[in-house]
Amino acid sequence: MLSKIEYTSSYCEENIYQLAEHVVKEKPPRLQAYVVFLSTPTKTMPIWEQSKSPFVIWDYHVVLLTRSLQCPEEGWFLWDPDTRLPIPCPLEQYLEQALCRDLEHPPEQPLIYGNLYCEMNRKYRVIEANTFVQHFSSDRSHMKTNTGEWLSPPPSYPCIGNQMNLSQYTNVNENQNDAVFGTVYSEGEFRQTFQASA
Repeated sequence: MLSKIEYTSSYCEENIYQLAEHVVKEKPPRLQAYVVFLSTPTKTMPIWEQSKSPFVIWDYHVVLLTRSLQCPEEGWFLWDPDTRLPIPCPLEQYLEQALCRDLEHPPEQPLIYGNLYCEMNRKYRVIEANTFVQHFSSDRSHMKTNTGEWLSPPPSYPCIGNQMNLSQYTNVNENQNDAVFGTVYSEGEFRQTFQASA
């Protein structure tokens, strides 16, 4: 499925948009799918096993969560084009290795990793893939400096949508259940919801 997208480094939301679009257009549908925005209230989210580095602190990251409609007992798989782990990756493996779920560190305390500061109080904004494809919009302004220079080269295709609503997805401070922008889960709530339903 990764061959269906035009991957662009540092534009995870658009890479996942393309994957989600492919999934929802499949006829007949094969997968139950959700787009997941991961972040922390301070936008200093640690993640391991990324292709750029064994350890990265992102302001946010976006992945696709899928489960077979024909064989739901196989469980959930996570698609992350930026990971060193298998793609797709079993959810349990991704939680353990990329998100270091079992790291013995209080989530309410900051994590100091070398000279890097990050927050372990990770949140998950989960949106149905079809809803995300219908409503997501980005003018890529978040990837420009104050002088208009690109922080990272943009995708070659046109911007998605005609306005900017990315910040409403990356904001994990509001635990809302919204028809468009999905539901925000804590670490424990996310695990209970999706691991329990495997």
